[in-house]
Amino acid sequence: MPEFLDRALVLRRWDFRETSQVLALFTRSRGKVRALAKGIKRKNPKFSGPADLLAEAEVLILTRPRGAMALLLECDLLEFFPGIRASRRRLLSGLHLARTLDRLLADEEPHPDAFDAARETLSALDAGAPPVESLVRFETTLLKTLGFAPSLDRCARCGAPPPAGVAPYDPAAGGVLCAPCAEAGRGFARLSPSVRQTLLSLATFARPERVRIPAAEADACHAVLDAAIRHHAGARPPL
Repeated sequence: MPEFLDRALVLRRWDFRETSQVLALFTRSRGKVRALAKGIKRKNPKFSGPADLLAEAEVLILTRPRGAMALLLECDLLEFFPGIRASRRRLLSGLHLARTLDRLLADEEPHPDAFDAARETLSALDAGAPPVESLVRFETTLLKTLGFAPSLDRCARCGAPPPAGVAPYDPAAGGVLCAPCAEAGRGFARLSPSVRQTLLSLATFARPERVRIPAAEADACHAVLDAAIRHHAGARPPL
């Protein structure tokens, strides 16, 4: 039953009896791990205190045979991100990030790039970055890392070029559609050329943090990415 030491973000927590908690932790080297923290709610030199959502901590975890929950042996707080908690909008964005990771990631699949993107996004929110733009950058990186990035420059069904103007978008198909493929269904979202270009730039530039997201397009960009996340999260078997 090996132990491992790693950095982790707290995604979810559940009270377990009077003094313990079950935590969903996103670790950098092991991915998402669910661990039982015995006695974390009482004075314990091995824990900095109850684990707060969105906090970053250094954790020592004891893994156990398949089917048995891991044990959190030690937890030292590294970063609390107080600026996120000082703003309702930033806090809601941070919680959305944590919920997205918890829904989309399978247990114990390492995604260090996604961890780094999440950590950088929380740090940006803590410093006062615009919440929606921050989520757009994060979700672009997350979907790309997991192989779920929507197709934006080719029809997701047949590979043909999409319309030059407003393009139909179907998250279930995997991205934008050409006119013939779109005729087979109804009720698709519509992407303007500017929103599609912004999302393409974010997905393809080596330094997406340098891509400008117009404030007027941030909500539309977020809606596109969130629809893809909801589709793929719904396709995962229950954990």
